[in-house]
Amino acid sequence: MTNLAVRYSDLGEVHHAKELETRALMKYTEILGENHPETLMSMSNLAEMYAQLSEFRRAKELVTRILEKQQRILGEDHPDTMMSMANLAVRYSQLGEFRRAKELEIIVLKQRTDSLGEDHPDTLASMAHLAAAYSQLGKFQRAKELGTVALKRRTEILGEDHPDILTSMVNLAVWYGQLGQFRGAKELEIRVLEKCTEILGKDHSHTLICMGNLDATYCRLGEYNSAQKLQTTTLSKQINILGVNHPNTLDTMGDLAELYYQLGKWDASEHLFLASLIRSSRIDNNQRSNLVAMGNLGRVYCRKGYLEQADLLQGTSSEALRLCDPNHPDVLEASLSLSVTYRAQGRLEESERLCADVVTRMVASDSLGKDHPTTLRARAELVTTYRLLERLVDAEKIGAEVLEQQKSHPSLGNGHPDSLRSAASLGRTYYEMGRLSEARELQDRALQARRKVLGAGHPDTAETERELTATKQALAGA
Repeated sequence: MTNLAVRYSDLGEVHHAKELETRALMKYTEILGENHPETLMSMSNLAEMYAQLSEFRRAKELVTRILEKQQRILGEDHPDTMMSMANLAVRYSQLGEFRRAKELEIIVLKQRTDSLGEDHPDTLASMAHLAAAYSQLGKFQRAKELGTVALKRRTEILGEDHPDILTSMVNLAVWYGQLGQFRGAKELEIRVLEKCTEILGKDHSHTLICMGNLDATYCRLGEYNSAQKLQTTTLSKQINILGVNHPNTLDTMGDLAELYYQLGKWDASEHLFLASLIRSSRIDNNQRSNLVAMGNLGRVYCRKGYLEQADLLQGTSSEALRLCDPNHPDVLEASLSLSVTYRAQGRLEESERLCADVVTRMVASDSLGKDHPTTLRARAELVTTYRLLERLVDAEKIGAEVLEQQKSHPSLGNGHPDSLRSAASLGRTYYEMGRLSEARELQDRALQARRKVLGAGHPDTAETERELTATKQALAGA
């Protein structure tokens, strides 16, 4: 019965697998006793199925029970005990307890290296898990370095088509994206999606996760048509197969909301961001992900002029920010969103102080740095605030620097929406400085590009068109 349950789980039919494994565990306990290795193995399988269904606390409780029994019966250094300790670290991570996860992963990696050797599959699996723990703590460069080593060694031993290798490739692609290396992420995600589709099937949970990751990367690259084609299909499949409350479903929901935001469809964006925030708040113990979700929703409220709603969110997020590591990339991004809310409310000095602090922290961050797309976006937001504060010299200097960095960035380029946003912003600064000819030239290029990339009906396109008209009128009257 256990083998059949695992088979169902491998095929992505986790609900059916859980029912079978629950019955199997009852039988093993009744016939063999609760401390028998077969009973503990069944319990471990059931914990994994709970985790796949996002029932992380139940999974953690089961694994904790298993680990206590194995430590007492088998000893600390037994392979089964180490496996359970590794599983417990994963459960801590899924519950947002990332430091505890990292501490356990380090212990397991050392034990496995000492007892099994550094090239044993279980040791390399621990290395991959430790890389994931570093990623959760915002240490993306360390995660990428460790994950790359683990992937290379594991591929040599297991082969490129092994499910564990596919998972490692998915994680590595995510870390490329977190480091702002979107094109590298895209290439790897396309490869992994093709392999998952071929080996596991197009509706398998791992395949759907790959689709969701690729969707998000298309959006970050400004390839909105490609993103839109995939995302609605991906979300529908994930809701049907994984469930609406599954973390990966909520990630895709948030990614689709971000796509709608970038396309100027703010009502649709608000609806999805709000749904994602409400659901993730109910099931997720990850304070940082909720902070990012609140920041995203706040951006939509500001664009729609819903300043009271933005103010309510701002109060909640301000309190939550004080409880988090201020240098984690997710927290920095949430702080950036908060500075934009301050600006929309007319609290320009507060916005400037917070945004300048965020930029300083991002530049100093090992995971972000001065050339990361998120850092460049933060500097672009600071430019807007400087212009509203009539600090036009600062706005012009930084705005020109940001635009050149974005145009030459391998993941952005001249036609990326971020670059077009910076070009339009610099055009506004030139206009306010009275440099009308330079303003017209920049605004004209931005308008043509925005019509092509975003469409004539996009709010940002319409805004650039109005600004260009004003500049032409000012030139005609000069």
